[in-house]
Amino acid sequence: MSNPLTGPVIRFLSRRMAKLLVNKNLAKTPAEKAKVRSQQNKIGELLQNPKGLDNKINSLEGVNKQKAGFDIKEIEKAELISGPNHADKMEMSASSGGVFDGGKQNEWANKIKAVREVENFRKTESTVEDLVNYDSNLRKWINENDAVTPTPESKTNQADVEPIIIDNDGQVIDGYNRIATLHKQNYDGPIPVLAGADLNFPSVNLAENANDVILGRLGDFTSQLKRAVENFRNPTYKNKKMVLRDRSKSDTFFIDEREGIAGALSNATTVKTKNTTVDILDDELLLGIGVDILNVLKANKGGQQGGEVFEGGSHQYIEPKNINKLQEEIGESVERRIVEKIREDKNLPNNISRVMEKGDKRALGSGLIEFARGNFGRGAKVARREDGEIISLEQQLSEGMITKEQADKMKERPSLISEVPSFSSQKGIAMDKTLLTTSDYYDNWYKPSSIKQNIKGNNGKRWIEMFNGPINPALPSGRFPGKWKVDRNGNIIDTPYGQTKEDFLAGRDKSKYSLSKFDPEVLNILASQKVGVDKGFFSGFKILSNRGFFKDTGMSQDEYVEALVKSGRTPKEDEIMTSYYADLDDSKKRHIALENAERFKEGKAAMTEIEKINAFAGKGKNKVRKDITDLFREDKSNIKSNKYDQDVDNIIQDFTNIGREKATVRNAQKSQRSIRNRLINEITRRFKIDPEARVYTTYRYDYRGRVYAIDASGANVQTGGVIRHTFNFEEGVPIVYGDVSYKKIIDDLVLFEEIARDGSKIKKQETSGLQRYAYFKKNEKWYLGKAEELRKALDSNDDEIISKFADSSKSWLKPNGKPRSDAGPFIRALLEIGRIKHAADNGKTYESKMALEFDAPQSGSQHIGAQYGDTGILWKTSVYTEDVKGSKQLLSQKEIDLLNEGVPRESKSPDLYMDVGIDYNKNFIRDLEILSKTDPEKAQLYAGATEQFMGHGRGVVKPIVMKVPYGASMKRLSDDLFKQLGARKILALKEAGIDPKEFMDFHWSSMEDALNSGLKTQFEFKNFNKALGNVFQNAMKVTKKQRTPLLVDSPFGGKTDFTVYASQLQQAQGEISGNYLPDLELPITMQSKGTGREPTPQIGKKTYNTTEITPVGPNDPATMLAYKKQLADGSVTPEDLNLMAIDRDGLDMMVKEGKLGSEEKRSMYGALAPNGTHSIDAGFLQELIKRANKLGIPAMVVHDAFFIRPTDVDVFRNLAGEVFQDLHNGYNLRKEMIKGVAKSTGLSEEQVYLAIEAQLKKANPDEILDAKPGFRSGYIIDRLAPENKGLSAEQGGPLGPQTAERPAGVVGQQSGTGETVRTDNVIRGG
Repeated sequence: MSNPLTGPVIRFLSRRMAKLLVNKNLAKTPAEKAKVRSQQNKIGELLQNPKGLDNKINSLEGVNKQKAGFDIKEIEKAELISGPNHADKMEMSASSGGVFDGGKQNEWANKIKAVREVENFRKTESTVEDLVNYDSNLRKWINENDAVTPTPESKTNQADVEPIIIDNDGQVIDGYNRIATLHKQNYDGPIPVLAGADLNFPSVNLAENANDVILGRLGDFTSQLKRAVENFRNPTYKNKKMVLRDRSKSDTFFIDEREGIAGALSNATTVKTKNTTVDILDDELLLGIGVDILNVLKANKGGQQGGEVFEGGSHQYIEPKNINKLQEEIGESVERRIVEKIREDKNLPNNISRVMEKGDKRALGSGLIEFARGNFGRGAKVARREDGEIISLEQQLSEGMITKEQADKMKERPSLISEVPSFSSQKGIAMDKTLLTTSDYYDNWYKPSSIKQNIKGNNGKRWIEMFNGPINPALPSGRFPGKWKVDRNGNIIDTPYGQTKEDFLAGRDKSKYSLSKFDPEVLNILASQKVGVDKGFFSGFKILSNRGFFKDTGMSQDEYVEALVKSGRTPKEDEIMTSYYADLDDSKKRHIALENAERFKEGKAAMTEIEKINAFAGKGKNKVRKDITDLFREDKSNIKSNKYDQDVDNIIQDFTNIGREKATVRNAQKSQRSIRNRLINEITRRFKIDPEARVYTTYRYDYRGRVYAIDASGANVQTGGVIRHTFNFEEGVPIVYGDVSYKKIIDDLVLFEEIARDGSKIKKQETSGLQRYAYFKKNEKWYLGKAEELRKALDSNDDEIISKFADSSKSWLKPNGKPRSDAGPFIRALLEIGRIKHAADNGKTYESKMALEFDAPQSGSQHIGAQYGDTGILWKTSVYTEDVKGSKQLLSQKEIDLLNEGVPRESKSPDLYMDVGIDYNKNFIRDLEILSKTDPEKAQLYAGATEQFMGHGRGVVKPIVMKVPYGASMKRLSDDLFKQLGARKILALKEAGIDPKEFMDFHWSSMEDALNSGLKTQFEFKNFNKALGNVFQNAMKVTKKQRTPLLVDSPFGGKTDFTVYASQLQQAQGEISGNYLPDLELPITMQSKGTGREPTPQIGKKTYNTTEITPVGPNDPATMLAYKKQLADGSVTPEDLNLMAIDRDGLDMMVKEGKLGSEEKRSMYGALAPNGTHSIDAGFLQELIKRANKLGIPAMVVHDAFFIRPTDVDVFRNLAGEVFQDLHNGYNLRKEMIKGVAKSTGLSEEQVYLAIEAQLKKANPDEILDAKPGFRSGYIIDRLAPENKGLSAEQGGPLGPQTAERPAGVVGQQSGTGETVRTDNVIRGG
C-alpha cells in the first residue's frame, strides 16, 4: 500500500466494525437496524478491498473531502416470487390435471393454503441432507414411508425439475416424495428450492441474511465475553479461580491453581509498566478472540495437522486433534493477538513475547471452547430442571423464564459449530472419535462462490479475514527462523524464532520429564533448506483431487454416492432395524410402567426423566428393580431372535456395525476434503509470499531422536499422501534427456506404474532395473505422449485446461475407474519426463527441482536384523542385494552398456512381506488338509470363505509383519488380523454357517507359524527387552536402593531416555454462568435471592476443565489405590513403594510397571522394543543427513524415507549403505541398553546380562546361542574388534558384502557372494 494513511484507516475501520457488531442490539426499530446494517456493509466493502481503499485515500489528496464520497453498492437482492401468485398457479395446475408432489387432493388444498400464507418466496438451492436434518416432520415421514411416486428426474438434471417449497420456518410444504427418493439414492448435490424470503434456516444457500446471522453471532459472543470480564473486575465478584478437582490425587506433583476464563483475559490484557497500568482490552480484541476460536475449529475439520496418514479400510485418514490440543491452540492464538496489541501501543514495551503460562493458556482455551458452545450453538430450544425434566421453549416462555424476544431469537440461531464423528489411529486401526469443528452452515457461508467449480457461498471469508490475528510464528515462512543451540552439556541455550526451549522435544506432556539429549545439527541442517512447491503439479492437484483422482483427498460425487450405497445396509436390513427398535421402545415403556406400578404400591415417586433415559443401562445407572430388568432383557432377546429369518447371533449389532461403515464413508469424505482444502489454503498462502512458495521450516526431535517438522499447517512431506510430491528443492539441477538422472526418473515412473501396458511384469519384486528400462523403451512413445499432454495441461496453470485434460485422461489416470494407489509419484515423474523432453526438443537443458522418494523397506526389521547379524533378514529387506551385472544371468553387451550409461543396476527386489505371505499360504493349505481329515465339511467352508473374503499373501501379511519389530504382542497381531474382515464380511460368514472367530483363529494359527519361522530375530529382540525389563523392575530387591532414569547412549552421540513414568490426570475446574451461554441446555432451578422473597427461575452454571498430565509419586493416592490389596496383605509396604520410585534429580517418580503398568502395551517394558528400534532408525537418519550435507546434498525426510534430487540418487544411496554398515558395526544397541540398566540400578553389567540370558534360555533354550556367556544378550559382540574380523555376522563379525553369503531358500533369489553384493538398496524407490 502506497499511502501511509491506509494502515491507520484500516485499523480505525476494524475497530468501528467491532463496535457495530458488539452494540448492534442497541438498535431497536427496523430503521435503526437497517442503518447499522448499512454501516456494516460500507465498512466491510472498504476493508475487503485494501488496494481499492488505498486508491480512494490517494484520491482524497486532490479533491474536496465533501465531494469524495465512497460509492458502496448495495447487495443485489434475489428475485422475489409472490406466495399468493404461486398458490394461484398451483390451483390452476391441479384443476387442469397437473399433479404436484403429494398428489392427494385433500392434502393439496392445505399445501396451497400454506403457500398462500407466505408473502414472498426466493429461488435458491439446498441439499437433501440440510432439508432432512432440519425438518423433523419430513424426517419422520421418510422413516415411515417409501417414495410412493417415482420421480422421473435423474441425479444430474435437478435444476430442471419443480422446486421443493419451504416456508419461513424451514418446514417443507411440498416435495416429500422427491426428497425421499433422492435421500434413498444418497444424492448429495444441489436441488432447486423455493424458500420463504424471511427464512432463518440452517443452510446458507437458503438464508439471504447469512451475513447478518453470523456477524450477529460474533457480536453476541463478544458482548457476553465483555460482560464476563467486566463482572470479574467487579470487586464483589466471586469464584475467580478455577478450582482444583481432587487436589489430593498428587501430593508431590499437584498443579497450580488456574485463572478462570475472565480472570486470565483480564490479567493478560492489563499491562503494568513502571509508571502506569494500561488496559488494552477492547471490542476489537474480544471480537478477534471469537474469530480465533472459529479459525482453530475450522482448521480442525481435517484433523491433526502434520499427523501421519494411516490406512483405514480402503481410505486414508489423518489423526484428529484431541480437546487438549484445541485448548492449547486457542490459548496460543489469543496470546499472539494480545502480544500484537501490546506491541502496537507505543507507550508499552515491544519486546513482550509471552503474557500467559502454558497451563493458563490451556485453561483459557478450555473456557473459551465452552463459551463458543454456549454462544455459537443452535440455540437452547429446550432446558432441563435439576431432576432432568425437559422444559420446552414454549413452557419457558409461559413460566417467564425467557421473554418472547429471547424465544424468537433462539429460533433464528443456526449453529456455527459442530461435533461430528471422526477417526483416530489406535495401533494402525481406524477408530471412531469425536471432532469439534465448524458447522456446514458456517463453512458454506465462509467459502466464496465459484461458477467454474459450482460452489455457492457467501464469501464470508472476507469478513473473517478482517479480524484475523497475527500469523502463527511456527508456520513455515520466507525468513530463516534461526538455529537451535546447546551448550557442551546438551542444554538448550538459544532457539529458533517463535520456539521455546520446551519445543525442542515433541509431545510436551510425554517429553516434559525426559532427559533425552541430542545434537541439534540435523535439525538446523533441515531448517536451513528452503523447500518450494511445483506450481504445475499443485495446479493439477487442486483439480484432480477435487475429481476423485487420488485415494487420500476424497471421492468424486458419483463415486461417493456409489460407495454410500455399497457400504450401507440393504432396505430389508433397514426395515429389520427400524422394526426392532420400535418394538424395543415399546418393551422399554411397558417395563418402565411395571416399575412405576410397583413404586406406586410402595408409596414411592415415579421414575424421573433421567431414570427413564438410563433404564436398563449398565454401570449403576439402571434404577429399575432386578426382576423387571431381567424380564426386559429376556423380552429384548426374543425381539432380536424374531427379527431375522436365519439363526445369526448378535444380528442387530452386526447391522449396527454395517451402518457405521456407511457413516465412516460419509465422514471420511468430509475429513479428506477438509484436509485437502486446508493444504491448498496453506500452499496458496505461500505462493503469496514467494513466486515458488519457498519457505523455511523449523524441526524438532521426539524423545527417541526422531525428526518432526514444526508446521501447524501440515503442508510438508511428513503429512503423507499425494500432496508430499508437490514439494521440491529451492535450487534446480540440469538434467538432459537420456542422461543418468533422466533414467532415474524413468525407473521411478515404472516402479509406480500400476498396470503394465503390455501385461509385462514390472513390480520391483519381479524385475531388475534393466528389465524396467526395457519395458519403458518398448512403450516409450505412449509414455512420452502422455507426459506431453500432462505437461501442457498442468503447466498451463489454467483450471479450465486442466479440467478438460482430466476428463479426457480418466482411462489411464484412473485405470479400472479407481484412483491409482501411487498416483502422486507416478504423475510427478511423468510430468518431469515431459518437461525434460520438451526442453530437449527446443534445444534447451531442463533445470529440475524434483524430489524423488526413497525409503527403507521394512526398516524395523532391517535394523534389528543387522544388530543380530541376521543376514537372512538383511537379504530379505534389501540391505544386501545382488548387482544385476554380477548375477548368474548372462548379459548382452547392449545391456552392459546400458548399465554403464546409468540404468539402475538393481536386481529383483526381495520382499520380506511376500516371503512371510508365501509361508502363511503354505501353512494354511497344510492346516486345511489336516482339518479335511476330521471335518471335511468345515474345511470346504473355510476354503470357500477364504477365497471370497480374505486377501492373499502380501496384502494380508504386511500390516501384521510391520508391527513385529516394534514389540507388538501376539494378541494384538491376531486382533489386527481379525479386524481385516469388516462388518459386512463378518455377517456373511455367519450367514454361511461359519463362526467368524473360529475361522479367523484358524487363519491366525497359520499366520503365527509363518511369523515365528520368518521373523525369529525380531521375536528374539522382543524377548530380550522383556527380560531386560524384568531385571530393571526387580533390581531394587537386590540393591536395596532407588533406581535412576534409564538413559541409553544413542548411536551417533546424545542420550535417549527410555524411562516411561506413570502418569495421572489432574484437572482444574472452572464455572461459567449460564447467563453468558444462551445456546446450552442447562438445568433451571427456583432460587430465592433473599428471605421472604418469591423464588425465581435461575439458569445453572457450565463447568469446564483443563487437564494436565503429571507424574505419580510413591505417596500419591493413585499409587496407593493401585497397590491397595498388596498394602493390605503386607506383601508391599510404603517403604517398598518409595524404593520402587525413580530418583530423578531429587524427585521421586513412579514408572509404568507393576500395578501402575499392568497392561504390557502400556507398561514401560512393553515400550522398550519400539523405543529401541525407533532410537536406532533415528540415529541412522541423523548420521545420513549430516554426511549428505557435507557433500552438499539436500534432503527432505520422513523417518525412514528420504526425498532427494535425481542427480544425487547414486551418491546418496551409496552413502546410505555406508552409514547403515558403520552404524551397526560400531554400535551395539543391546549392550548400550544393558549398560544403561546397570548404571540406573546399581547392578554390575555382568549381573544384568547374565540375568537376561538366564531368562532367555529358560523361555526358549538354544544350544548355539546359549553356549557362550554374553553372546545371546549381545553384550560381548564387538564387530570391529580385530579378533572378530574373520567371523560371520551371525557369529559377531562385521557386516558387509565381504561376509554376506545369501542363505539358501530365500524366495526368488539365487545364491551369490563376494563382489556382486550391493548395499546401496538400504533405501529403494517404489
